[in-house]
Amino acid sequence: MDARLQRRVQRYGWDKAAVHYERTWQRHLEPAQAAMLGMAGPTPGESVLDVACGTGLVSLRAAALVAPGGSVRGTDVSNRSKPGGVAMVTPCRVGSSWSWERNRGKAMSSLAARESLERARRLFLEKPAIARRTNTAATAVWRSGLSCKISGPAAERAITDMPEPMGGKGEGSNPGWLLRAAIASCAATAIAMRAAMTGIALDALEVRVESESDASGLVGIPDVPTALDGLRMSVRIGADGVGEEQLRELVAWANENSPVNCTLRAHPEIALEVVVA
Repeated sequence: MDARLQRRVQRYGWDKAAVHYERTWQRHLEPAQAAMLGMAGPTPGESVLDVACGTGLVSLRAAALVAPGGSVRGTDVSNRSKPGGVAMVTPCRVGSSWSWERNRGKAMSSLAARESLERARRLFLEKPAIARRTNTAATAVWRSGLSCKISGPAAERAITDMPEPMGGKGEGSNPGWLLRAAIASCAATAIAMRAAMTGIALDALEVRVESESDASGLVGIPDVPTALDGLRMSVRIGADGVGEEQLRELVAWANENSPVNCTLRAHPEIALEVVVA
């Protein structure tokens, strides 16, 4: 086979496989990668060339070892196997080339999150019972008027209030807004977590959630639902060198797996206990 044709076939195959590579191979390759880095022994200030770097499983780990002052460059035949958070430099003739130096801070943040999530995943696979726990409680205490102070066992704090037309003073966010905020922030967090796990360093991420509601039921008018409806979520996302299809897959995964969205879709019952003071 002609060498150029063979390269095109290889590149086509790896481009197709890149989005699935880490999910299917990362766990199997990790012991060998760790042993290889141990034998190579990169130290701060050194330069590393990672040939056939793939999605950067070794590149990003090596970058953490050579910091500060070092650099990592990776080359791969696939144009879609770029390590997340590693900015593009001059493409090499056989594929693409990336450099750690131009995007160090973002990649380090992504790498730290990725390593923490990998440790948690390994632990949960070994001991599934550890993953399930009782969530910290949120307690709302009435202050005055329609205002409440919300707190948790740590530093969690918030003040809620209703706007003046609905009897409040507008001194805090209304609870419906906090629900939209929870949907938006949970989705954004899930996107960021998934990006870290798949080696994507985000450049931009903004999640906006809107809804509609009818306040008639809140003032005692019968047969008017008080539930929010018309929920809409829009996501603006960007990552240097990552294709649109891959970013859309990232958002779709987060939309299906963010805990707040999943809870709303599950319609769980709320057990009620009343204590008369």
